[in-house]
Amino acid sequence: MLGGTAGDRFGRRRLLVFGITVFALASLGCALSSNLATLLAGRAVQGAGAAILLPNSLALLGKTFPGPAKGRAIGVWAAAGAAAGAIGPVLGGWLIDLASWRAVFLINLPIAAGAVTLALRYVALDDEGEEQPPLDALGGLLATIGIGALTWALTVGSGQSGWSRAPLATGVIGIGVTLLFLLVEKRRGDRAMKPLHLFGSRTFAGLTLFTLLLYGALGGLFVLLPYVLITGSGYSSTSVAFLCCCPMC
Repeated sequence: MLGGTAGDRFGRRRLLVFGITVFALASLGCALSSNLATLLAGRAVQGAGAAILLPNSLALLGKTFPGPAKGRAIGVWAAAGAAAGAIGPVLGGWLIDLASWRAVFLINLPIAAGAVTLALRYVALDDEGEEQPPLDALGGLLATIGIGALTWALTVGSGQSGWSRAPLATGVIGIGVTLLFLLVEKRRGDRAMKPLHLFGSRTFAGLTLFTLLLYGALGGLFVLLPYVLITGSGYSSTSVAFLCCCPMC
């Protein structure tokens, strides 16, 4: 969640290029990984890079295009993301069957290189000297620990070992840290990374809930369903990719 506020402070183009570069290097690390630990570490860094580049790409569109053109630009941005979400699994499954799972990560490198080149050539630098509030580092740290602890607890607790003391304790810590995050954000008010007064808007709260349900469903579709079809039913990666994309189409 710090990606957007960091772009406001240090420059959106800088953070966009930085996020793409981090994502590309992490993709290379994933492709070269020799064990599960290094692969998971690379995926974590990939997530950090994506979290930096995504909000800044949208913010740049909002700043660059005025009036009705802004709506069209954001529409193209959203449509491109939806198209990539439909094509990506099919291409990924085909690459796995044709070559190796490592190719799924290597294909990101030329795309990232092209994106960095376009950003440096066509996106103007942000205005210098604009006074910005300091980053909400404490809020970002608490959000990361809270969400990370909850995710780890749910993952381990739903595994073969069940809800033993370790996942239970981690889940309680995650809930406590998340509540502390909300308290910190409330005290910071408008200077918070996530201003809580936004949830006073029914439109904002409704869209947030809708987004949660949407990506919760897509997460199950893209993570659990392929695993079940490949390991349980013997489907090829390409076949599973087509099956997963059918609901999106």
